[in-house]
Amino acid sequence: MSETVKPVEETAEKDIDTQIAGWLSGVFKGDAVVRGAATALLTLRRAYSIAHGILAEQIRKLRDLNPELPPDILDLTVKLMSEKAVDHNDPQQTLMSLGQVTLGFLDEQVRLILKEESLEIESITNEEEQERRKRSIFIPIFKEDSEHYRLDRNQSALFVVSHNFPAAQFSQWFIEKMCEDPVTVKKQMNVVFHAEMFGHPDDAYNYFHFPICATPKSEPICNKFGNFAGMLKAKMTEFQIFPDLMFADNLSAMFKSSFLRRHPANNAADAHRIIKKSARSLGYAITGLVLVEDEVIDLTSPTYEALRNHSRLYRLAVVGEHETAATIEVSNVFGEVLNQFTISLGLLL
Repeated sequence: MSETVKPVEETAEKDIDTQIAGWLSGVFKGDAVVRGAATALLTLRRAYSIAHGILAEQIRKLRDLNPELPPDILDLTVKLMSEKAVDHNDPQQTLMSLGQVTLGFLDEQVRLILKEESLEIESITNEEEQERRKRSIFIPIFKEDSEHYRLDRNQSALFVVSHNFPAAQFSQWFIEKMCEDPVTVKKQMNVVFHAEMFGHPDDAYNYFHFPICATPKSEPICNKFGNFAGMLKAKMTEFQIFPDLMFADNLSAMFKSSFLRRHPANNAADAHRIIKKSARSLGYAITGLVLVEDEVIDLTSPTYEALRNHSRLYRLAVVGEHETAATIEVSNVFGEVLNQFTISLGLLL
């Protein structure tokens, strides 16, 4: 088969033009230094996300070969690199490393990723399936004119909530709302639904249901990619359809680490990494809840770094509650309120 992977030619300058050039010009009056520094921040942040994903996948492979490696080895490695980054921060040495080592490594790895994805896309000859993969998913908690409203098939939208959040009621409301969009789903939404809170939703929609194994000796389905991919493939064969969306009402519970004090956000990040690999191959988007017990939820903290790097991360909080309904506020990573909406608390009754 001929080489189909094109060189990565998209420049940071073009990206900054299309996304935030207007904002930078308005606030800083087109200052060239601010523009250049902002471009560097944007590009390097995205490069960090790529490197983190490569590191996580390689460590997963090594742990499969050597189970004796510490289960939290990824967390420890990232923490060590973060600490070392502030030691001996020589600008000249940093630029030399960037040009002589880092860029070459990332270029090689990205080409391999793009080649793998292009081969998967080329293998799809069914026009209807190609069209399905092009259709975005809509997120019902946002306004239709919001940039957050649509979710592409290669994206994830995850919502961090506290332990007292009405997760079960929200999950059912969320899925039912998503299945009402005829433009996106053409009267049908095929949802992989991982439920910890309650059983099967309404059979009027095509739901796949992955229950969490609750016994102490059981292994959650995301602890190994083969477990998740195998269950999903079996469901696809049974229903003869591809999934459009993966929704988890407790993403943290889909991955279990033997590191007892590990934060739920890190377990959620590992589960998301496993699911993401399948999502890219099969063409479905990912949404779900990340349940935490933090008294104060700060999405800018290092705890949520892995989730921030690989998903659109939001915070959901109840700001008003009545006997039959709850008003929920959704905010971004920086605490900016994006919208409020109301759900029924009696959905499960």
